[in-house]
Amino acid sequence: MEFNYKLKNIGSIKSSELSIKPLTVIAGKNGSGKTFATKSLYAILSSVHENSFTHIVREKFIIEIYRKLVPMFSSPALLSQDDISLNNSFLEFIISNFSDTKNDFEKNIKDFHNTLLAFIEQKKKYKKYKKWLQNLDTTIKILEELQKFIKEPTQLTDTELESKISKKLKNTFQISDLGILKNSNENIYIKLDIGTVEIASNSQIDFEFSDSGVESIQKLSNIIFLDSPIFLKLRKALDKKEPLPLFSEDKGKYLTGIPKYIEDLYKNIDKEYIEKLDFEETKGKIATIINGDVSIANGQIIYKCGGKDIPISLTAMGVSSFAILYLLIKSNTLKKGSYLIIDEPEVHLHPDWQVLLMEILYELAQQGVHVVIASHSIEIIKYLEVFLKEKEDADEIIAINYMSDDEDFINKFKSRDLKGRVNMVLDDLGKPFFNLFSRA
Repeated sequence: MEFNYKLKNIGSIKSSELSIKPLTVIAGKNGSGKTFATKSLYAILSSVHENSFTHIVREKFIIEIYRKLVPMFSSPALLSQDDISLNNSFLEFIISNFSDTKNDFEKNIKDFHNTLLAFIEQKKKYKKYKKWLQNLDTTIKILEELQKFIKEPTQLTDTELESKISKKLKNTFQISDLGILKNSNENIYIKLDIGTVEIASNSQIDFEFSDSGVESIQKLSNIIFLDSPIFLKLRKALDKKEPLPLFSEDKGKYLTGIPKYIEDLYKNIDKEYIEKLDFEETKGKIATIINGDVSIANGQIIYKCGGKDIPISLTAMGVSSFAILYLLIKSNTLKKGSYLIIDEPEVHLHPDWQVLLMEILYELAQQGVHVVIASHSIEIIKYLEVFLKEKEDADEIIAINYMSDDEDFINKFKSRDLKGRVNMVLDDLGKPFFNLFSRA
């Protein structure tokens, strides 16, 4: 999915226009706004991606029904055969949300609705059910709202997307007020070819996405954001934080200090995939680079090298950087149609391994992964120049962007072809080295 990406008045970015292709590099000095660009892109894409029909059904309706009925089924006073039968119907209904087609699910809603009505009619005369009647009546209303949503989903989908974008931006940047992201009195603009998001001074969000744009985002396999590999080493400690229950009413309402993309990373690398991997060969190349294998045992990430099992906390940070990709491929979370956004992947990597990383990322981009990285590594940019020389498809796959407030530089940058842009970035990144070299 290729598109143009514009940002205005967010973080350190006054105004910036970026081009997104299968392998996109966003270069620039520290503080130029690269991380604001990558995190904003992740927040917008993942918000739309998660705003699918099934996701809204689960978040808006199923969880609410679960909260109303589970306490009742947990009551020791309710042990009759009818109670057990209703509980089984409820479980079948919950499971159907994750496994059935939309048409099948609509039928299951009606069946469960009718079962619940019959149960209420039969049990309302008994005292032991009296305190649960309100929950049962509320559940009936939720089911009726759910049936209306299935017939006319658009309005609720828009409302949910507005909330989703707000929460995703706050969670990704770990802020409680979107106004913190503004750098002037003007509104924040985040514009893609397929849609626009505007954030006003009161944090009100207005958005517009084309139907085709929404469809293209929701067809993506996964959207993954990676920053520091330190989170892999800290997993054991972070997992000890008391989590909010899956169906807690407070879940999603508090900042935890850990962005959700880290929680998603932990959840995804734990998966055990038993079918053929999309990128088995690429996984093998990573194993060769790190001279070992990576696995998870009893919640601990283990690096296997030379016949020894080594906790990931004892490995070099460079090994951890590749281990993340290895585990994502091994769980088939990183597969064709995924979006992989990485903030400064060169951190902790020797120049040799930066080159090897770019070979892996280019290979993934060729095979259908959309890769976006923010970087100020001269080795990574130099390797783009090598790709342009050696790879026949490089012009179609690579996009390079530069973030700067220097309008003259940006105007000149935009006027160049891809090779010219790469050379301009190399010249800029090389200045500190040559300045030091001239002084030595």
